[in-house]
Amino acid sequence: MKVSGLSLALWVANNAGLSTAFVGSFQQQGFALVNPTRRMQILGPQHSMRQRIPEYSSRLHLSTIMKESMVDDTSSAHPLQIDLHDLDVFDNNGGINVAEMTQILLDKGRNPPGSLSADVVNLIHPVLCAWAKTASIKGALMVEELIRRMEEEIAAGNGNAFLTTRQYIVALDAWARSGDANAGVRAQMILDNMTFLYSSGTNVDAKPDAIAYSALINSWKQSDAPERAEEVLVKMNSLIDGGETDLIPNRTNCFNAVIAAYARQGNALKAEEILKQMIEMSESDESCQPVAITYNSIIDAWAKSGEKRLAAERAEEILYSMQDRYQGGEDHLKPDEFSYAGVALAWARSEEPDSAERAKALLEQMEKFGVQPDIYCYNAVLAARGKNNDEETAIFAEELLDEMVRSGTANRVSFTVVLNAWKNCDSKKSLERSKRIVSRMEEIYRDDPTSDVKPDVFTYTVLIDLYAKSKEIGTVDKVEELLEHMFLLSDEGDRSAAPNTVTINSVIDCFAKCGEKGAAERAEQLLSRMEQMYETTNNVRLRPNTISYTSVMDAYAKSTDKESVKKAGQIFSRMQSAFEAGNLNAKPNLHSFNTAINVYVQSGDADSAKQAESTLRRMEDLYKDGNSDIKPNVISYTSVMQGWVKSPERDAPLRAEAVFDRMVEMYKGGNESAKPNMHTYSTLISAFLKSNKQGSVQRAEDILRKMRQSFEDGTHDIKPNTILITSVCDAWAKSGDKLSGKKALALLDWMTEICDKDKDDHARPNAVTFTAVINGWAKSHQFGKAVQAKAVLERMVSAYEGGNEDARPNVFAYTGVLNACAYTIGDLPDKRDALQIASSTYKELCASNYGDPNHVTYGTFLQVCTNLIPPGPSRASSVVTVFKKCIEDGQVNRLVISQLEKALTPDELKSILPSAVSEKGTVDLTKLPAEWTRNVQERSRATPKWKS
Repeated sequence: MKVSGLSLALWVANNAGLSTAFVGSFQQQGFALVNPTRRMQILGPQHSMRQRIPEYSSRLHLSTIMKESMVDDTSSAHPLQIDLHDLDVFDNNGGINVAEMTQILLDKGRNPPGSLSADVVNLIHPVLCAWAKTASIKGALMVEELIRRMEEEIAAGNGNAFLTTRQYIVALDAWARSGDANAGVRAQMILDNMTFLYSSGTNVDAKPDAIAYSALINSWKQSDAPERAEEVLVKMNSLIDGGETDLIPNRTNCFNAVIAAYARQGNALKAEEILKQMIEMSESDESCQPVAITYNSIIDAWAKSGEKRLAAERAEEILYSMQDRYQGGEDHLKPDEFSYAGVALAWARSEEPDSAERAKALLEQMEKFGVQPDIYCYNAVLAARGKNNDEETAIFAEELLDEMVRSGTANRVSFTVVLNAWKNCDSKKSLERSKRIVSRMEEIYRDDPTSDVKPDVFTYTVLIDLYAKSKEIGTVDKVEELLEHMFLLSDEGDRSAAPNTVTINSVIDCFAKCGEKGAAERAEQLLSRMEQMYETTNNVRLRPNTISYTSVMDAYAKSTDKESVKKAGQIFSRMQSAFEAGNLNAKPNLHSFNTAINVYVQSGDADSAKQAESTLRRMEDLYKDGNSDIKPNVISYTSVMQGWVKSPERDAPLRAEAVFDRMVEMYKGGNESAKPNMHTYSTLISAFLKSNKQGSVQRAEDILRKMRQSFEDGTHDIKPNTILITSVCDAWAKSGDKLSGKKALALLDWMTEICDKDKDDHARPNAVTFTAVINGWAKSHQFGKAVQAKAVLERMVSAYEGGNEDARPNVFAYTGVLNACAYTIGDLPDKRDALQIASSTYKELCASNYGDPNHVTYGTFLQVCTNLIPPGPSRASSVVTVFKKCIEDGQVNRLVISQLEKALTPDELKSILPSAVSEKGTVDLTKLPAEWTRNVQERSRATPKWKS
């Protein structure tokens, strides 16, 4: 039988400290591997442990889950069933059928303990190696089960059976490669058992050696437990100091593995501390000398440290040190492609403006030192440039990709990085360039099927995202067509292109965002298809998750369908049912609940606010019961408040305020995510401003002032701004309150006081603010309102000329003053003063650069003439003068004519409009020259219906 090479390959990889973990996304179930009653067992007599194993799809499943049982040694239970898909090598050089041999070894029904022949027993090692090579949890479990069978053979007196350090090392390495978070725990138990077996004399051939300790360290590295890996190294060094010199040859590799373990966590300082220990030890032991791979791990640690520029500069410094020492004669420190790739990656993660240039410069250095850039180097440089997220970056990335293709170093990752560069930049070229890149990948693969550029699920998913981002007409059809193409490739045997949950979620999200008619229904159909495919195939890669359901809900939130709220609610119920039925990935989360709330709020239904608040209360109850995944946040509460703002209920403002109070209580109770923000306060104030109930505007102002007081007290860091205060000023102006002008003016004075106190412009009055206060005076029922309105206008002009560019006066402000004059309250002297103010205000507007009088200005000025000048020749003369100026400016419209009809008698009208006045004294606009109306903008902001 051909068995050579398998174990050697495992050992070589292990000695180099390069055991690679194949990390899968597994949903796991508990079981115990070992019968605790057995004396000779792989975990040792003192251990019993529950281990977690993956849930596989229909093609890759464990048909029988091992359960802890108190069976005797003659049990024929078969805990792990062979699945050919678990092995990538079924036949070892034509000599061993691994699947068949595994079945023979584990079939205790046909081959009870003690009965295995020498020919079968002698094949245990290559079979163990084959399972370890699968780099999976199941492979590691199978190795343990096979070793356990050998222990049973030995215990049953089978003289052919044997277990040596060599076989136990395969078990250790299997866990190091498994990708399991508990790999270190399992491997530690194996090594502890080896120590027990050897020290007790039970199995003198099971003594842990240097390779065993190295495999254990790698297992702890796999478990992200560098401290435990370091403990093993310390113990190993202690044994060496105690005379176990056979452990010395692998000491460098063990140090390297511990450094790599800390590097994996980005703990660069600790990694350098271990390096320092290694250097100190190398002074008395040359076998402990750091090599290039050691320094590469340090570079990797800095690249993963998150220290931005500091990390990149330190990594570069280490590289330069390697270069200098290599040039000084230390050949073992010659930088390799991993050295340069690590530094390039550190720059990529630094997010510094010059990161791309620094990373690209490394390519030139590599050439200088005779190191050929490989795929990792190029990809790291691409990643560095890709951080900039602009079109220039994407073009640079594509040019570098061209260079990689020419040099034969491009692979699928390279193409995907460039696709992401186009995806992340805001360019109209992104979609077309990306489609061209994918076509190029397909073309290269067709010409050379051995090349590693075949588009896969990630490639197509990026392209789907780009289609969605483009918002082109027909996008929905195109992404659906691309998805079907992926399914077709999968059916034809290309499993790498098989759509997964992420892909389909991207398509659903595209449906949700496109706004096309029927998109929500198509999104739901795709969700139903996912559910059906999972039920049919048991393929977890296609199982709907929280994002799937929530995206469909979001699609209905944007839909105009009358049934959208009902359908969104049904999707929410389906998600909850799926979770309760065992789909843990479909657990409703904060975003799901917030989306449900948003669906109700956007629907505008009569009961939408109540439904939204009911959903919020459910979130609160779940959170109080300990479900931290559904902790209501500022979006949850503010959205419900928005629902009450839209509600026709009479008590809607009070309901919104009650929600706000609960929000504040939740925040004070420790829920930082429920902290009210500016949008929250704006929503609350809007709830009262929208209400027609008496006292609502005053309540809005009270909230504003309380908000400011809370800021000054240090209760929160949000303070009223220009927009919020102006909205209340405007509300006073429209309130009909007799003191509206005075109250609006008080808010304007408050704003000025705030700006002076805070020394910033967050609450600085702008043109809208001043105009709102002017309108407040115009609509008030107070004496002297024309004087007050004009004073505010003068204040506005002064503010603008003093540097407040946002306060630039405009035609609306001047027209507001005219309106205040038109409806002046008082006796004849008051009206005379108002007329004078109106005249001077109009003249100032005409002489200024702040705008030209419009039809509302002229209509209002005519109203001034009507209200303030007694009937007679004087009024008629003034009205005609104003009207002629209106004609000259082309601002005649129905508003102007209406005021003209009120100001003049029928005879006076006929004298200036002889052909347009009817017998009843009304003016026919159709008979007026078109030039008179040429500049009227009926939709202008300047068309309010002024009221006294």
